[in-house]
Amino acid sequence: MFPVHLIMLHRKSSSHPIMKRMLVILTHGGIGDIILATPVLKSLKEELSLEYLAILVSSYTEDIIRDNPYLDEILIDVDPQDKNKRAPFFHLLRKIKSYNFDGAILLWSTARFAWLIYLAGIPVRVGQDFRLLYSFLYTHRVPLRSLLGDRESHWVECLMDFPRQIGAGRLEPELCLPIREIYKKEIEELLEGKGISKKNLLIGFHPGRGLDITDVNWPYENFAQIGDAIQTELKVHLVLTGGEKEKELIGRIEGSMKTSPVNMAGKLSLMHLAALINRCNVFISMDSGPMHMASACKTPVIAIFALKSDLPPRWKPYKTKHVIVRKDVSCTDKCIKEKCRHFSCLHELSVQDILEPLKGLLKNDEQRNS
Repeated sequence: MFPVHLIMLHRKSSSHPIMKRMLVILTHGGIGDIILATPVLKSLKEELSLEYLAILVSSYTEDIIRDNPYLDEILIDVDPQDKNKRAPFFHLLRKIKSYNFDGAILLWSTARFAWLIYLAGIPVRVGQDFRLLYSFLYTHRVPLRSLLGDRESHWVECLMDFPRQIGAGRLEPELCLPIREIYKKEIEELLEGKGISKKNLLIGFHPGRGLDITDVNWPYENFAQIGDAIQTELKVHLVLTGGEKEKELIGRIEGSMKTSPVNMAGKLSLMHLAALINRCNVFISMDSGPMHMASACKTPVIAIFALKSDLPPRWKPYKTKHVIVRKDVSCTDKCIKEKCRHFSCLHELSVQDILEPLKGLLKNDEQRNS
């Protein structure tokens, strides 16, 4: 592996700045990106003894971070006149300046936010190196490990390089996703209404990936066969999950099944989804935000990394029991998941590819609870 830490060391100054009020910016990406960034928040708040820590996120990911114990405030990048648009630049600039932050970290660098924290007069500015048009605006620059040849480090470790630049990042990283008891109670009541008690084994299955599958050869039949085998051979309950945009996908999988799963696609808030995943004995998922929710909940995961472009070492479930399912695919096309129309890699998944590791994880769960 590339000796990244040696490079990082020579870029650090001999003394670290003292800060009391910090802003973290992460408005790009999805719920998985937010969850994987939670160790950064704990590191900054505790190791730097901050008086005030805020985060700027998109409205889509706000709920997933709302109860984080290390945050004092959540700011939303949204236009007050149109909730479907980002905040106008100068409106956001005035708002950020009013907080008198003395430090800011951009975990996903863009020119917009590099200029924002610079013009806001924030003294300590941490962001990504090697961006020709705006890295010079940062006082502390972080070379991403992938640009240095390291494609194996987990993304959590990559993110922890940012607080390390300013004297934090020494704590052992742990994901943080607090779930209110009311959400757990409501999920239990919902499941009981479907005939699933607390004593019943429950398997979660998230067969989508947040992609537009219009005119895509998605493996509905494969996933339906997997779902049927889980319920018939293992005698457990199965719940299908998905976002609002995945309702049609999940509906087609359910319609192709001979057994009757519980279909929760598009019916849950993010935190109710987290509570459901927390309730599951095992969660089966594509590389997705819900997979990282399962990691934060310590729910065992079967993680499907089918595409050639997937990077299991970087994006695998973090610090929770898991099995990675990855096939040697025959596809010779250049792998760009957003543009793929056939997903032959997913069609090659067999029932046993999922059933065998699922049996092992359930056996471990049974032994742990006996």
